[in-house]
Amino acid sequence: MQKFRVINKNNKIIFDKNDEYHITKVLRKKINDTIECYDNNGSFLITQISSINPLRVTIKQETKIEIEPYPITAYIGLIKKNNFELIVEKLNELNISKIVPVVFSRSQNNIYLDYKRLNRIVVESCKQSNRVNPLIIENQIKFDELLEKIKGSTTFLCSEKETSKNINNYDLKIKNGDIINFIIGCEGGFTIDELNQLNSLTLPITLTKTILRSETAAIYTASILIERLKYERN
Repeated sequence: MQKFRVINKNNKIIFDKNDEYHITKVLRKKINDTIECYDNNGSFLITQISSINPLRVTIKQETKIEIEPYPITAYIGLIKKNNFELIVEKLNELNISKIVPVVFSRSQNNIYLDYKRLNRIVVESCKQSNRVNPLIIENQIKFDELLEKIKGSTTFLCSEKETSKNINNYDLKIKNGDIINFIIGCEGGFTIDELNQLNSLTLPITLTKTILRSETAAIYTASILIERLKYERN
């Protein structure tokens, strides 16, 4: 059965207008029909329609879902919109916590992220993946702000200049509450000055023997970090 993202305000269920149209006009749901939902409080709801116009439902069953996002923040260099949107969709499916867009020296100057569209992509991805707590997308930051944010944290730098070390070469000893970061450059790569500054604050890693596109590198890095977190917790 199709599931919908809703806002639950004191047991009053509020549907997105597009979803409301889909439920009443496309699916042609009727009074007493069941609708399954995920709400903003991290719960799975089984609801029953009590009114069609306007759409109103009553909660019949509520189950708290204990699936917390992985404590991973991805700092992603600004890249073409469609490629950045792919990263947002896939990292949301992988259940990481946060994405922070970064303006590097070689980032294209004419790229402006549509945050409303990005958040719609997150919502649709949550519906598909049954994710409860949506991915957070922060406002873009400059390089000097990135340096401040990662000070004192465990941050992996995905760099084509690193040829030998990967994530498994580092003894992390991750504790509950620790945040793990990774940095992916823009399509033009890092400048020498950026690499010099980042190398002193990060753990440089290589991913594969081939050069990956930014979106591929982001998805791959998130995946292997998740596996490492699972290993550390066991």
